[in-house]
Amino acid sequence: MNQSGGFLSSRIDALKTSIREAPLSETPWPDILAELAEMAGGWGGQLIACDRGRFRAFHAERRISREMIGEFVERGGSDPNRNPRAANVYGATPLSVFSDDEAVPEVLRRRHVLYREFFPRIEADYALTGLLANYGSGHLLFTMNRTRLQGSPDDESRRVLAALLPELKTAAELQLRLDSKAAALALGTLDAVEVAAVLCDQLGRIVNASAAAARLLGEAELVKRANGRLQACAHESDADLQAAIGAASSWINSGQPQHASVLLRSATSIGRADICPVPRGSRAFGLGASILVLIAQPREAPLALLKALGLTLAESEIARDLASGLSPEEIALNRGVSITTLRAQQRSIYGKLDVHRASELSAKVRRLT
Repeated sequence: MNQSGGFLSSRIDALKTSIREAPLSETPWPDILAELAEMAGGWGGQLIACDRGRFRAFHAERRISREMIGEFVERGGSDPNRNPRAANVYGATPLSVFSDDEAVPEVLRRRHVLYREFFPRIEADYALTGLLANYGSGHLLFTMNRTRLQGSPDDESRRVLAALLPELKTAAELQLRLDSKAAALALGTLDAVEVAAVLCDQLGRIVNASAAAARLLGEAELVKRANGRLQACAHESDADLQAAIGAASSWINSGQPQHASVLLRSATSIGRADICPVPRGSRAFGLGASILVLIAQPREAPLALLKALGLTLAESEIARDLASGLSPEEIALNRGVSITTLRAQQRSIYGKLDVHRASELSAKVRRLT
């Protein structure tokens, strides 16, 4: 970098104003991040949240593509055990500025697959990072790239970023508060119509819950709060629920929102959870409440009613599962029987209930409950 002192100082002051106004202005965050990175002698400015190896670039300069972010995560770039650049974040103090070449020996840079293959290919040979804040076990940070030609960040680059970090931290915290307020208003609307809704962050931690959902969590029959996270009480249901939450949170990297429904069950009742990403505006971070889980009120399991219609206990369980949307293959796998055996039981169920297809079975079971 080689900018005259007065000119650079005026540019920094102008950018501070833009950063302060970012949460409420029409200037997109990516444009501000691009200008910040360029002023500090690099490119690819990004605001990132990372927590226990989970990575989220919720705003990035437009030259940082979703494909780049996706490949970075696939290669283990967000895992501090696999990426020395990510490891630098842990242990850093808020508002500190650091570069990976300070902590990563040159011999490791030559050997490590990310430094040898991935970073040079996307022209991110070096990185300069500023830690904005710690939140729980996670970190909120700004990072920017430098090409091999630009070289390692110099003292002036560090001074520019250090001068802008406090403004960036204040603006980011304001944006998070605005996001939380919008999420709370949405939850209040669902609360008014007595919908059981839970807002979670990308790790499944409960951010807020409607009154109806709080009751279900307190009953701990279908869903529960465990270590601050949303969990299904049944092990099989929880595996599906956690997978759906993971898919919903991954849309930030993939660009494709993921919606899913999960069957919730207990010994005496059944229910359903619908999981989807929380829509966010162009300036919102989506760092807090990023996943919406709608929980259908539990109903009495229809086993006794089905048995009363002449089904055996095994047939009643299979009829319940078929009506809940599980495929014969899934049911056979869960019950440890062959698909041939399961198909024979399915034909017996259809005959006893006088139905001919799965949709008719589902309708009949719904009428029973």
